Amino acid sequence: MRDWNEGVGENEGEYTLTVSWSALRDAAAAYFERICGLSEDNPKAGIIRRGSYALLEEIAPSIDIRARIRALGRECVGSEFLEVSGIRFPCCMLREPELPAVTELYAVVITAGDIAVPDGSMTAALYGDLWGTAYVNAASDFVRDALEGGRGVCLREGAGPGWYDMSAALLPDFFRIVDGGKIGVAVTGNMMEPVKSVACFYLGFEREPRADVFERRCQYCLSESRGCDFCKLRLTPICNQGPKVKRF
Repeated sequence: MRDWNEGVGENEGEYTLTVSWSALRDAAAAYFERICGLSEDNPKAGIIRRGSYALLEEIAPSIDIRARIRALGRECVGSEFLEVSGIRFPCCMLREPELPAVTELYAVVITAGDIAVPDGSMTAALYGDLWGTAYVNAASDFVRDALEGGRGVCLREGAGPGWYDMSAALLPDFFRIVDGGKIGVAVTGNMMEPVKSVACFYLGFEREPRADVFERRCQYCLSESRGCDFCKLRLTPICNQGPKVKRF
């Protein structure tokens, strides 16, 4: 189940999207199993599944998936950067000479909420953290698909503060563009709370960009995020399944 609500705030064109944890369970589970390497030839896969899925039922009530979205104009897209309200955000993808025309631009903050993990178990803490990452990944895909809405536009994650060539120091500026506080996400320095949150720009193209466009942008990565679960430079087999947002 999803719910769109028009935002009330200083920034025109902001909306909130909420979706239940159960609606994203299958998508999140696919990410979780890929992160954990739960392939058929993993002898411990069954044990890990039993423990981790039991934990999911415990933490599910605290999973609160929400997104704050602001639609921006095509005029914000430059040749090497995005400029919104006088603030410039580097975007190395725009340097690609064969990049299709950008027709839409969105600034998005997504959170899985402040996930409550039972105390006293390092294993539970680990699985809880991985489930949070998996749900942020699944939510990001869901938001992208919801914005595409079958309209023929091809939406892809461009960049966000702390990954690719966009400095984490720009996170407070990003929150001046889209009010993550409306969905309970706060910025402290270069960090977001809850930690299972992500801030990024979505670029809409008139057609699907070539895969190598996404691969080359890793060359510009500043590696300022707390971690990239699908780093194209180190985990090629995972990344070949498509470009993914770097997760905080």
